[in-house]
Amino acid sequence: MGATPEPTIESQHLLRPMVVAVLLGAAAIAAAGSSGAPTGIGWWDTFLATALAAAVTLAGLKAKPWVVIVALAALAPFGPSAALPFVVATIGLILATQWFGTNASLEWACASGAALASMVALRLNAIVPLESFGAPSVLAGATLLMIATGGLAASSSTVRRNTARSVVVIAALVVAALAPLAVLGPAIETDARAGAAAARSGASAGRSGETVQAISDLRSAEQSFQYANERITSRWLAAARLVPVVSQHIEAGTVMTDQGTAMASAAVVAAAAADPVVLRGSSGILNLSAVDQAAAPLDNFNNVLSEAQQELAATQSAWLIPPVERQRQRAAQEVAEALPAARAASDAIDALPHLLGSDEPRRYLVLLATPAEARELGGFVGNYLELIVDRGELSIGEAGRIGDLHRRGPAVLPNPDQYPLRYLANDPEQWPQNWTGLPDFPLVAKAVRGMYPSIGGSELDGVLYVDPVGMAALLELTGPVDVPEIGRTLDHTTMADYLLFEQYGGFDLEEKQERAELLDQISLRTFAALTTADLSDPQHIASVVEPVANGGHLLMTVFDPDADAFLASLGLRGAFPEPDGTDFLSVVHANTSPNKLDTFLRRSIQYSIDLDGTGVEATVDIELHNSAPDDLPPYVYGNDGNADGLPFGTNLVHLSIYTNHQLTGAAIAGAPTPIESHTELGYNRYLIVVPVGLGDTVPVRFELAGSTDQIEGSYEVTVANQALATADSLEVTVTNGEETETQGLDLDSDLRLRFFSESP
Repeated sequence: MGATPEPTIESQHLLRPMVVAVLLGAAAIAAAGSSGAPTGIGWWDTFLATALAAAVTLAGLKAKPWVVIVALAALAPFGPSAALPFVVATIGLILATQWFGTNASLEWACASGAALASMVALRLNAIVPLESFGAPSVLAGATLLMIATGGLAASSSTVRRNTARSVVVIAALVVAALAPLAVLGPAIETDARAGAAAARSGASAGRSGETVQAISDLRSAEQSFQYANERITSRWLAAARLVPVVSQHIEAGTVMTDQGTAMASAAVVAAAAADPVVLRGSSGILNLSAVDQAAAPLDNFNNVLSEAQQELAATQSAWLIPPVERQRQRAAQEVAEALPAARAASDAIDALPHLLGSDEPRRYLVLLATPAEARELGGFVGNYLELIVDRGELSIGEAGRIGDLHRRGPAVLPNPDQYPLRYLANDPEQWPQNWTGLPDFPLVAKAVRGMYPSIGGSELDGVLYVDPVGMAALLELTGPVDVPEIGRTLDHTTMADYLLFEQYGGFDLEEKQERAELLDQISLRTFAALTTADLSDPQHIASVVEPVANGGHLLMTVFDPDADAFLASLGLRGAFPEPDGTDFLSVVHANTSPNKLDTFLRRSIQYSIDLDGTGVEATVDIELHNSAPDDLPPYVYGNDGNADGLPFGTNLVHLSIYTNHQLTGAAIAGAPTPIESHTELGYNRYLIVVPVGLGDTVPVRFELAGSTDQIEGSYEVTVANQALATADSLEVTVTNGEETETQGLDLDSDLRLRFFSESP
């Protein structure tokens, strides 16, 4: 059975142009609204899409039915889901017309199929299954070329000849458009690569504090990027921008060189303004006037980086060849990595004038503590001093032993109901040694701010906490200090060991006052050196301070919210982690003997978590080892070497855990033990008293149960650190069904551990 007889010649002449016009119009409208972007130039892409749809539709008039059907079938699985019913209906129409229609109606059905194929093909770029380089366009081109070739083969010789001439003309125009690119391309690539290399060299020099070299490299980068940008944006390449695929590469090169020029230029100005030589004041402290002048260039550099990040992301295209795409991705990654440091520098410049007393003097109380006698924040407060900052100049105000404040007491703690009961049980009003009896430093600072004026102290603008490791870091900024009393010079490599270990072997009980006076002098000399040190390089200061701040050895909080937020960004604020839905554990202890044996206390922690699909069962196993030698001066062991009647050298430890689970049992060396429980800082806090004899290792177990929202997928555990003389040994094991994963490390900062991150 074949096609039915055709209608009269007259009716065909009247109907055919109208049908073709309707089909062309529909294809053109659909093409104009497509997501296809062969060049990325809106008006030109619309023209090309419209011309393509029109040409394919016309070719469909002559193409064999099977050609159009194959093209539609190939495109349908990858096109928009809304087009699938139309594709099926059109294929059915072509088949029905082939069997029952006229030749003219078959042509119109095939032309309709070709028009639909062009509509679907122009929308393949937005779909997910075809993600590799140019794959959507390759599929679209192959199927539409099949229709065009099929239609051309069935056309008259005149049409084929004219089509061939048109192809030759178009090819000649493309060659002419690309000829300047062939000439300028190597120079553009050379300049762009030189600019990128100089920019990386300048960034490296800047991070190393070599400002002069950094500025020189960045200027070279600016010049190289500018040369490349001038060539790639020249009018000689205007025609090449109209060539599909080539256009995307020119656009990517334009954006990378333009943004490279802008970033290098802004970086030069920012580096010059933030040069430590420029920022340095007469006494080595920051020149606040220079700091103010550096704010605008640093803010501008941040803005330029943010714009570059957006522009580089916008140039992503499936048609960029792999080497160019790798360059684009590398540039985007380097900008993303530079942004946090640039923002931190800008934040520092904004916050430092306030912290350094640009408008009025600032007074900070420094708590000098030692974890040789632990408190929950870290260490017992042994000394204090006031650090005064006035227009960038540092000086030391009142200073002394913490016992001096005790004798001026008791202090008054305002609003005691705002503090945990366990903190109040330590009687911080009577014993300033216990001011650090909380693991949350902002809350400690709030209490100190309230109590200090009540015992004759000044109103405070902030509080600092410094332990021996923090003191060592300060010496990295100031240089070594001479200690003639012991015939030594202490520097950042020896200070912590001396204060934590060596000092206890050098004094007898009768010389305890002499030891206390020596510690006073070491503290005062360190901070006196700080008042005259070169502190004009915020980047160097941050590199020294950040590691010890993260470990809890050097903390600072102030009572101005904006400046305090900046300190928090450096990790200096020392806030206890707030509940955030992850599993949580913090192990803290306080010395209650009192003695100095915590220098020699070693803690190992094993946290085992079992997820049963509905909740959590967990155990916290802690081993406490008293490694103190037996030949230290008696005062190190405390109370003539005894703790509440316990054997010589016993360390009596108040051991606590903070957890978001419920306690189901606790034991010391396998024996059940009484528990003190509170809700503090958003967690359940469980405390037991553990005597640890000289040379002994005492195992402690807490058994827990609770619920969690983290049953599916990865499981996260946050572990908070206590800044002690020796970092804890930590091992966390999570079991989920038949899967078990363990992570072990030294706990020297707050951590967030992720387990089963590859789980489905």
